[in-house]
Amino acid sequence: MQMLLVNLMAAASLAVTAAGDLDWSTHYGNAKRKAEQTNRPLLVVLENPAVAADRLDDTALNGSKERMKSYQLCRVDVTTAYGKRVAAAFGVKELPYTAVTDHSARFITFRKAGKMSSAEWTQALGNSARVITASQRKVQTSNRVYCPT
Repeated sequence: MQMLLVNLMAAASLAVTAAGDLDWSTHYGNAKRKAEQTNRPLLVVLENPAVAADRLDDTALNGSKERMKSYQLCRVDVTTAYGKRVAAAFGVKELPYTAVTDHSARFITFRKAGKMSSAEWTQALGNSARVITASQRKVQTSNRVYCPT
C-alpha cells in the first residue's frame, strides 16, 4: 500500500514538471514577490492536479514554452488549504484557472477559466508582453483588475 502511495506521489510530481524546463513555483505569494522584484509578468495557473479536466494541459503549451521563460510562473494546487485561499482570492469558479499580469505584477491582463488551446496561450502571453502607452493607461484605469496580494 505504501509503495502504491509513493508511486502515485512520484507520478503527480512528474505531471507538474512535465512542462519541460519551465520553472514553476507552487507558492503564489513567493512567485508574485519575485515577479515584482524582477519586473516580469506573472503567469498563475490554479488547478486540481488529481483531476485531468481540472489541471493545466501541458501539451497546449508546446508552442509557447520559450516565450513562457520570460514570465514568473506559478501553479497552485487548489486542493490544499493554501490553494483554496488563493483560489478564493482570485474568485475561481472553474478549473483550471489562468491569470497573466502586466510587468508590475499588479494588474491582470488576461484571465480564463477552463482549458486553454494553443491559440489561447498565444493570446494570453501576447497581452502582458504588449507595451502600454501613457494615454492607453489612462483609458484602462477604470477597467483595471488588480492581482490579489
